[in-house]
Amino acid sequence: MRSKNVEALRTLLALADTDMDALQDAWNAVLECVSRLEYITSVPSMAATVMQGSNQISRDSVVQSLKELSGKPAEQVFVNSVKLPSDSIVEFFDGLCTISAEELKQTPPRVFSLQKLVEISYYNMARIRLVWARIWSVLAQHFIAAGSHHDEKVAMYAIDSLRQLGMKYLERAELNKFTFQNDILKPFVILMRNSRSEKIRGLIVDCIVQLIKSKVGSIKSGWRCVFMIFTAAADDENEYIVESAFENVEQVGVYSWWFC
Repeated sequence: MRSKNVEALRTLLALADTDMDALQDAWNAVLECVSRLEYITSVPSMAATVMQGSNQISRDSVVQSLKELSGKPAEQVFVNSVKLPSDSIVEFFDGLCTISAEELKQTPPRVFSLQKLVEISYYNMARIRLVWARIWSVLAQHFIAAGSHHDEKVAMYAIDSLRQLGMKYLERAELNKFTFQNDILKPFVILMRNSRSEKIRGLIVDCIVQLIKSKVGSIKSGWRCVFMIFTAAADDENEYIVESAFENVEQVGVYSWWFC
């Protein structure tokens, strides 16, 4: 990597900051550049590899420039996502899911873009429900895939991220005739039914219990998924998971009565 490559990246990030609409369908390329930038600057051995053939002064200068770009300039790509129009924000999420899927295939798996998906979900959660529903249709499939990852730590990270998003979304009142809470919690149901890992299934039950305890007064259509998860847990081979399901079903009755 040479100075001209750094300047090209600087120009791209500046364009993403000042004229986002001009990028249109080029978000995949931008997000891939940001992902690689984070990788190079966070893994010392990678920085040394991409700088092979450069003298020490040139190498140090390029590395310093990359570190600067990986800070605020790269972060603004995600912060500014709130400015994108409806169609573009769906493409942005779709592109970031694609990059995240590639990161999860690496050895070891990377969760940089998965973490960014959670962050930009927070930034964009105030969008109208119809747009957010389109975003979630993209996110849900990716989180199900990440929650099914062969690396248990990655899967647990993805499920905990789902919990965070569920908590955040349940802060919004659900309008009559909307069932989006059910859509938000559905990935937990799918993962609960499909996971062979007792740790993962136990974590899912724990996440749902936390959601109930924190947001019981806000849950409406989400109850369907809650009881589907407890039903699956009641049939589990793990005694702890079964007991947790029964205990918390009883607690649900108490919570529901209290908030009626």
